[in-house]
Amino acid sequence: MPSTKYLRCLIYPLKNAFTSSSNIPLVTFISKLCLYPRQFPLFPNKSGTFIPSRPGWRTKFFKYFAQLGILLHLLGCLNWFKIQWFDHKQCGVVTPTWKFMLVTCSMIIFAAESLSFPHIDQVKMHLVTLLNSAMSVEIKLQRGVFNNAGNLGRYVTTYFVLMGACITWGVGFILPAVFILSLLQPCMPPLISAFAFVPCTSWTDDGAATGFLIKAAVGIYEMYMWSVLIGISAFVFMIMILYPVEVNLLLLKDMERNWRNFVQLRTLQMLSNLQNFVFAAPSMGVIIGTLTLLESCAIYILMKSGELIPLPIFVLLSIAAIDYLIVILGIFKIGSNPYVKSMRFIQLTKTNKLSKYEVAFIKSCPPSKLSLGDGRFFDRLTSFVIWQKCIDWIITFLLM
Repeated sequence: MPSTKYLRCLIYPLKNAFTSSSNIPLVTFISKLCLYPRQFPLFPNKSGTFIPSRPGWRTKFFKYFAQLGILLHLLGCLNWFKIQWFDHKQCGVVTPTWKFMLVTCSMIIFAAESLSFPHIDQVKMHLVTLLNSAMSVEIKLQRGVFNNAGNLGRYVTTYFVLMGACITWGVGFILPAVFILSLLQPCMPPLISAFAFVPCTSWTDDGAATGFLIKAAVGIYEMYMWSVLIGISAFVFMIMILYPVEVNLLLLKDMERNWRNFVQLRTLQMLSNLQNFVFAAPSMGVIIGTLTLLESCAIYILMKSGELIPLPIFVLLSIAAIDYLIVILGIFKIGSNPYVKSMRFIQLTKTNKLSKYEVAFIKSCPPSKLSLGDGRFFDRLTSFVIWQKCIDWIITFLLM
């Protein structure tokens, strides 16, 4: 059965990736899954090494096709606002606030993800170097190259595996759900058919006046676009942010087993600098600002109009609110751990008997910092400060 083969394609790669004693199989699998639409000019080869895509017509076609799709969705949102503010206002039609907020959320997502394309093009080589360097360091740690005490054993964290599972099953089930929604309720944003192609009287309209082939074509196109959108988000948060942080934490764990191995502070500094180059301003600020607005809008709609919105929208917003909360209070919190642990290790090393050259070396190695892009960096309170900003926005929306 096709459905059985589809499930096998999801389960069998996961079995090998999730039961491995290394992060690399899972990182490679998730990267191939996220970059399958070829929206970014890099890709892991058969050996798992990241390489830049060849600058041919095929690479440009997939990249520009993905950008064009996001641009069409963004223009569709703007056209919807134009209709509500000008056309419906003249007719005396009042649109519920939650609809404005939902389309605003969609527009924020499309606008933010459209900015990822020029940024990745600019830092492509830094990103390839970062990911390959992180994998190389992890392989050496796994083999015990840096430490005479031997390898680290099984070190894959539970949250890293769970995040990979959520991304995999999210892609596996959201894409068919989007296709079914395009057939049954094509007028439901953020589907492109809600803004064009289909004559809609309301969001719950089933588009009966539109032929099945058109709705099926829109559904296939939406499956592709959602694979691009989910792939960008998952690749940024799990592969670009979380994985280098995991390698930094492994490196610190290895140094804590033998403090005389403090020379690897320079390796830690190199990985941190590469990651900060990849997230050069204003990219990290855009990511945090987008997450803050999306989380605030999603929770506001659920609190204010949860009993009014259609079930598909309610489920979509609930999943989005939970995902954004996990990123803010989970991934961003983990992003501060290298700074906390590297500071503690440096202070601990200074208490031991060292030569003047060793002291000078340690002083030249700053603690590992994941930059926020404005001169600040992730620390223990950063995730809570971002969450507090979300609460402030929610209160502001409720008082409007």
